[in-house]
Amino acid sequence: MITQEIAFVEEKEGEKTQDPKPKQTLSLSEFLESNDELAEELKSYIYKKIENHEDEEAVSILNSLISAQPNVTHWKFLFGRLLGDMGQTEKAHKGFEEILQSNPFSYETLFENSLLMDRCGKEKLFSSGLKS
Repeated sequence: MITQEIAFVEEKEGEKTQDPKPKQTLSLSEFLESNDELAEELKSYIYKKIENHEDEEAVSILNSLISAQPNVTHWKFLFGRLLGDMGQTEKAHKGFEEILQSNPFSYETLFENSLLMDRCGKEKLFSSGLKS
């Protein structure tokens, strides 16, 4: 499972010591920002989890990624789609609305939110207190 911090230890070239050096830690956010390939790998990994119907683990990973990178809408979008597929329509709608507040012209989000409302009934979402 993905952890919030990734630690690494720098060692001297060719020299091993008995006393390890202090660990330098990077937050998940810093690590992802410094490594574009890792972000793409994580997307692929999440999609494989979803394909294998390991939805709970995918949700857990996405929660970590959203916490680490709250301004990256792709994680929120994928999270909303997954919640919608899992039948958690109110949470999915709330997530889509959050994306639309910061980017009201996000075609993909508008489309997915419309599909969600059509699938479960717009009246049901609005009667539950999720007014857009």
